[in-house]
Amino acid sequence: MTFRFIRYFLLCAIFMISGIIYSREIPKAKTWLLKKIQSVSSEKLNIEVKADKIDFKFFPPGVQLHSLAIKPQGAVARTISPSTIDSVEVYLNFPSLLGGRFEIGEVRIDHPVTNIFIKKSDGSSGSGKSKNDNSDLWDQGINIPLSKVVLTNAEIRAKIESENLLLQLRKFGFTATKNYQAAQIEILPLM
Repeated sequence: MTFRFIRYFLLCAIFMISGIIYSREIPKAKTWLLKKIQSVSSEKLNIEVKADKIDFKFFPPGVQLHSLAIKPQGAVARTISPSTIDSVEVYLNFPSLLGGRFEIGEVRIDHPVTNIFIKKSDGSSGSGKSKNDNSDLWDQGINIPLSKVVLTNAEIRAKIESENLLLQLRKFGFTATKNYQAAQIEILPLM
């Protein structure tokens, strides 16, 4: 009888200590991660990303960022205006993790609001690239192992200056899925 009591007491003590550590250390980890996202995005991508809140998801493993404010800097600021996103969810691909590979299983972007400015390339630089070329940013994004991207309730305005054309997409949905060596894209207008 006393052995059973000691076993349950130790189990309760372990859960209590785990709860105390979780309640004290997780908020510190969240604050550190929000600051790290802001500094890395500013240094590496020339885009300042600020989020109000971050939540960890345990299954599938991932994170959810709430109320993002995105402020492009440098050459990127000439193409994309400051933007907002209600939430971004990033989930890891659990079967790939079990197999020893890192792969992002799904990225969900809810209610992005942005303006994009597309300018005609002047071609004046001798290398064949315009000085507003952001190909390095896009090349970095392509190399990320990613299975699925879901965009919901988007508001995107694109202005093509050379044609004096304005394109507006509201309540727009988009799903892109990578299947082996092919990609499947589904466009969903939301009513």
